[in-house]
Amino acid sequence: MMDVPRLTICTLNCRGIGNDATRRKLYTFLRTECRADIICLQETNTPAHRADFWTQVWAGPAVWSRRVGILLHPTHTLLSHTLSHEDRLLCAEVSVRGCTFAVANMYAPAKRKARLAFFATITTSTFDPLRFAFIAGDWNCCPVPSRDRTSPLTRPDGWLDLAPSITSFFDGALMGATEPYFTFRHSSTTQPYEARLDHVFVSTQLASHSLSTRVLYCSDSDHKAVCLTVTPSSFQRPSCGVSIPACSPARTCGSALNRSSQTRLRRPGTPVRCWLALLHGTTQSSPLMIAR
Repeated sequence: MMDVPRLTICTLNCRGIGNDATRRKLYTFLRTECRADIICLQETNTPAHRADFWTQVWAGPAVWSRRVGILLHPTHTLLSHTLSHEDRLLCAEVSVRGCTFAVANMYAPAKRKARLAFFATITTSTFDPLRFAFIAGDWNCCPVPSRDRTSPLTRPDGWLDLAPSITSFFDGALMGATEPYFTFRHSSTTQPYEARLDHVFVSTQLASHSLSTRVLYCSDSDHKAVCLTVTPSSFQRPSCGVSIPACSPARTCGSALNRSSQTRLRRPGTPVRCWLALLHGTTQSSPLMIAR
């Protein structure tokens, strides 16, 4: 049985952080707003000769490719990592508060033809649910277009090609949200739209955990950060004066409330059955029931 402590995992398409000022601003946002244990970044545009310096400035464990990166809170350990699929899939073995598990950061191509070819290389053996606790990233597609987009699709976006490979995982970020949300805004003058393209999926081994999602505005990106907090059913909040790094509840200052979707913990297990029913018994266009 997989063992995962209370933690927060965040995913964000940062739209390039080669500029020093932009990167410093992002690091501040990640530390002060996201406050996550594990951070998955996409579209980093990382120069190979700068990766070590970026990690040094982050002041915590991190690994980069030219397309993606995984950053950890300084108190955690990055044990190993693998890069594949033209640097679009980064898998890392991490240790968080004495628990060891794997995390995958996946960045699917924006162009449909390349995305379909990419998903064709992802199989059921790519992500072992007994090893991987989370699959996160910008997948450039959504499970239910009628719910997850403000404009209709003219052609399938590739979700049905990806879905068979992740049947042992559920849509944790959506299950932890109190209301529907979008993570991307396309501001084209001809056809602007919003969509839920950024995801955090959770192994079904963690179905008994409680979930809470925050969606945060990021000023330097056209995507929002999705932060999922996972809490074991046996978790007991520490007494006054004892803190857990990077896992404090969301602050409720007025500016944050205007820019983020504040959420609450859910009853363990209830939403997961709804998602598994969708995966195994319905099509992409079918509605998804969200437990309240």
